[in-house]
Amino acid sequence: TGSDGICIFSNTDENYQSVSTSSLQPEVYPNPIVDKKKHVPQKIMDMIDGISRKHGLDPTLVKIVAKVESNYNPRALSSKGARGIMQLLPSTARRFGVANAFDPRQNIEGGVKYLKFLNEMFPENLSFVLAAYNAGENAVKKYRGIPPFLETQNYVQKIIQLYNQESPQPYSERFNADIVSYRDSVGRVVYSNLKSTFY
Repeated sequence: TGSDGICIFSNTDENYQSVSTSSLQPEVYPNPIVDKKKHVPQKIMDMIDGISRKHGLDPTLVKIVAKVESNYNPRALSSKGARGIMQLLPSTARRFGVANAFDPRQNIEGGVKYLKFLNEMFPENLSFVLAAYNAGENAVKKYRGIPPFLETQNYVQKIIQLYNQESPQPYSERFNADIVSYRDSVGRVVYSNLKSTFY
C-alpha cells in the first residue's frame, strides 16, 4: 500500500516503484476549505461549485487543487509562469480556451477542463490525474506512473490526503482494483490492478 492509500497488486517491482510514494513521510495539512488566515470570497467558491458540476467533477477536489495551487489567489504568478487560481501555464490556458488567465471565471473553467481531460486520460486513477496536472501528462506517460520528482510526489500526496479529509468516501475506497494483464516491451506478462498505466 502506497502512502497515497492505494493498494497495489503486481507481479513486477517496476509497477510498484512507478507509483509508490511510500518513501515520503506523511504530513498533516490544514483544512483546505476553511482557512482561518485567509477569507475566500464566496463568489470564488460559488464559481468553483458551478463550473465543476457543469463538467462533472467533484467541487471538493477542485477547491483543494485551487487551495494548494494558489490559495485561491486570482493574481497568483509562479516562477514558471503559471497564473491565477488554478495556476495555468500559458500553453495550458490556450489549450483550454482561456484568453485571460487572471480572470477568475476563465481560469477556473480552464483548470476544470484540464482536470476533466486528465481524468478521461487516466480513468479511475486520481494519483495520475494529479501528477499530470502538476508535471504534465507526457511526464506521467513517460514514467508510466507518478514521475520521480519530489515536488510532484509531494503534490499528489498532499492533495489526496486533503481530499480524504474532506470527502465522505476516502479515495482508496473508490479505486478500481480489477486485475488486468499486458505484455511488456521484453515480452514478459505483467499482472496488476494499475490498468491506467498501460498504453
